[in-house]
Amino acid sequence: MTAADASRATYTPYKRKAGEGIEMTAAEVAPYIAKHAELASDPNSFRDANDPDKRLDIKWILSANNAAGPAAISVPDHRLHISVIEGKGGLAAPVLHAHSYPEIFICIKGRYEIWWGNDGENVVELGPLDTFAVPAGLMRTVKNVTDGEGQILVIYDNTDDPNAGIVVPQSVIDADKAAGRDI
Repeated sequence: MTAADASRATYTPYKRKAGEGIEMTAAEVAPYIAKHAELASDPNSFRDANDPDKRLDIKWILSANNAAGPAAISVPDHRLHISVIEGKGGLAAPVLHAHSYPEIFICIKGRYEIWWGNDGENVVELGPLDTFAVPAGLMRTVKNVTDGEGQILVIYDNTDDPNAGIVVPQSVIDADKAAGRDI
């Protein structure tokens, strides 16, 4: 193999073939489009770990059959769910938790810290377009550490219901019970 051949071998092979796609009208395509300005906040989103009476501003872009929450795109074609979390920097963060499925964080605007580990003892900082693909079962929390507005895209991968299979430390459940909060 020549050096030129070796260089070409690192490229993705061309696998395209000729064909036609499906036809859809504008009305048929409309349920597959989400306009950011029209997204509604999920009234049942995670409580803020630092202020349990507040909820995070999570807006669902895509969730098959609205399984995750009120989504702009709720067609049943997908097994992934996408949300955007927006807000000013500060202490707002979900409690430490894990999912039974992979989750992907992509920072869009600002800076976010992702803390992970059973005690949240590790951290990585994400800037715009930085991505953290979180393995299933890894305890984590996310915090906007921006001075101004921040925005992070969250993809919940390979699950029919992203609200199922969430695990939190026993201390979180005990604190909610002690405060009389619905768990």
